[in-house]
Amino acid sequence: MSVDSVLGVAASVGGLLLIWQGRGFGYWVHLSGPGPGFFPVVLGLLLQPVAVLLVVGGRTVGEKPDWSRSGLRAVGAGALAFAVTIWLVSWLGMLVTVGLYTLVWLRLVGRYAWPRVVALAAGTVLAVYLIFVLWLRVPFPTGILPL
Repeated sequence: MSVDSVLGVAASVGGLLLIWQGRGFGYWVHLSGPGPGFFPVVLGLLLQPVAVLLVVGGRTVGEKPDWSRSGLRAVGAGALAFAVTIWLVSWLGMLVTVGLYTLVWLRLVGRYAWPRVVALAAGTVLAVYLIFVLWLRVPFPTGILPL
């Protein structure tokens, strides 16, 4: 069994656990909208096709993971970028930090062209704002900017 297959099975089991647990929290509150179990259930449902893709389309058994310096550097850069992002949330606020993280990640790691990077970062910030701030009313840290 390949590493991707094992991760796919683990993702599926984890997703099913999220669905099971989320059901107990209340998926939808009548007239108020999504309840506390909404996000875990949706996340658990979204993990299922990802798990299938990992099991079916993952690396073959004989294929080795990339342990080269460039591969490890990419993993280290991702971890460092994520740590800096979490550190900046209290200063710059959640929405600005998510936008900056998306910009840096897509440009430096994904090596996408600037127009695509800016469009995807703006779309990500807009989606986070619409879903979490307006729809779910999640209070995000605003930092020095009132966003």
